[in-house]
Amino acid sequence: HGLSYGSLNNLGNWLPSILADLDGVGDPGVWAMWAMILLLVGSFGRAFGGKVSARFSRIRVVNSAIIIIALLYFVLGLSGEKYIGLGGALLMALACGSNYGGIFSLSAAAGGVYAATAMGIMNMIGNLFNVLLTLLFGYIRQHTGAFSLSMVLAGSVALVFWYAGRGSVVTVEKQSQGV
Repeated sequence: HGLSYGSLNNLGNWLPSILADLDGVGDPGVWAMWAMILLLVGSFGRAFGGKVSARFSRIRVVNSAIIIIALLYFVLGLSGEKYIGLGGALLMALACGSNYGGIFSLSAAAGGVYAATAMGIMNMIGNLFNVLLTLLFGYIRQHTGAFSLSMVLAGSVALVFWYAGRGSVVTVEKQSQGV
């Protein structure tokens, strides 16, 4: 959840600056409208995430979204082209949003009594990851003059989370099904 929530919020906050850097104009205001569109795409992703979760297993939804987010961070960090960056950011917003249904439904594995606690912990992790990404993006932009390194680092962290957590999602999925 932290990866989806934090990535979506930070893309919404930083996208005008990221695109201004890639464009070379230096004026984030030129790209501000795209931040609103990105957040709207993320909201549509949340709405359509229920349909995705109903059609595919939570294992597939969560693991696919995490690997897509990781790869799109690399696209944002390494492309150096404003329209590729914009397309990657919009696709990442869709992946982040579509992941919410799968993630939150996993809290059912904690059982009825602990479901609220599980949701609270997921929200706490989401907020912590959001703050850490904000600090990472700002610090690296401040000291290097570009967002590229922060995007590559965020993509690397996402790959590590995907690799380390892919088995956990399977375990939680089986527990919620009573297997």
